[in-house]
Amino acid sequence: MGTVIVVGSANTEYVLAGVERLVPGCKATCSTITVDGVGGSAVNWTHWLRSCDVEVLPFCPIGTDDEGNRIANWLKGCRANSNNLDSEEGCQQYPGTTSQSCIIVERAARTVITRRGQCVARWASQLENRLEHGISSLKGKPFFGMLGHIPSDASALETTPKILDLLSRRGAAFVYANLGRAQYRHCYHQWKDAWGKIDWLQLDLEEARTFVSECLGCDECRDAVNWSDEDHGDASRPSLATIMRWFQVVQSRVVVTLSHAGALAVARDCPGQLFFSWPQLPASKVIDPTGAGDAFAAGMVYAMLRLAPCRSQSRIERCNSCRRPSSARMDCYRRALKFGSLLGVRACEAVGGTGARVNRAELAEQFNSLESQKGAEVFPLDESMQLLHMLDQL
Repeated sequence: MGTVIVVGSANTEYVLAGVERLVPGCKATCSTITVDGVGGSAVNWTHWLRSCDVEVLPFCPIGTDDEGNRIANWLKGCRANSNNLDSEEGCQQYPGTTSQSCIIVERAARTVITRRGQCVARWASQLENRLEHGISSLKGKPFFGMLGHIPSDASALETTPKILDLLSRRGAAFVYANLGRAQYRHCYHQWKDAWGKIDWLQLDLEEARTFVSECLGCDECRDAVNWSDEDHGDASRPSLATIMRWFQVVQSRVVVTLSHAGALAVARDCPGQLFFSWPQLPASKVIDPTGAGDAFAAGMVYAMLRLAPCRSQSRIERCNSCRRPSSARMDCYRRALKFGSLLGVRACEAVGGTGARVNRAELAEQFNSLESQKGAEVFPLDESMQLLHMLDQL
């Protein structure tokens, strides 16, 4: 199946779950306190992909302090039963402190307070060289990329395009990006050279609004896609209809997660179609949504590895030249959305980004039964305005 190289954040987690009526300046109670958790996108992806028996090579900012040692040991343990990879590879530690997060969960909503680690800048400066070494260690075996938040790109978009270029140049079969809000503050014309090197892009609704709002407020972006002023309403807070049409116009494969309202997607190789994965867990049953987006991304990637007809080829773009009918690709993406949603639900049923305990055989059985399960549909985008308007009101 190949190895997934994950590039993203890592931190220790202190979680207060089941908080009731949090009011600033007042006392509050909670049902669960977790003090020894680990999380961050790279750590969470490793947890879920290994749960699906996928080889993973992580690259994340881990310091040399006690928190960093804990994350490094967790990663090595998670990957210890990997068949083809040295569990030490990709788990390098960098001088300085590791990021720490305090997460407060109140009624399925969460507030995250993070202390950024000193090691993050050192990690970002060495990332390209580390990745080159890690890819070389695979000795020509197929690999895939997952790219997350890189804090150093908040002020200038530098590291992310370099990593995308490296993954493309070294032959990643596909790249799935689930970036951070800081990266989405850079609009489309700044991304354009790197845009085609992302095969699937995942954003939550507020990230999507931030990005599309930046694009609609930029003359260069609108000119790049021939976007007219009458094509959108309030550019400062674009509607879901505007967001999904924008991503269709710029010919992307994009999934927008809507928290308890499900997820939407458009794909450049399924023009004019809107994918909708409806919610599978009532908000009242959510214990902690921490890491649900990462679990969703891991589910999407696993499904792509299993279902994409060109997964053994050099680029997923070759799907476009396959003889398979477009309905087969639509079915592939629909099933990927269903499995992503399934893992997202599993994440919400436990505390912390890696708190869910899953059975590998059970996940395999659930994946194999996706075809017979409901959970995602495809509609013509132009005929879905009422659905998008309704989701906007939730």
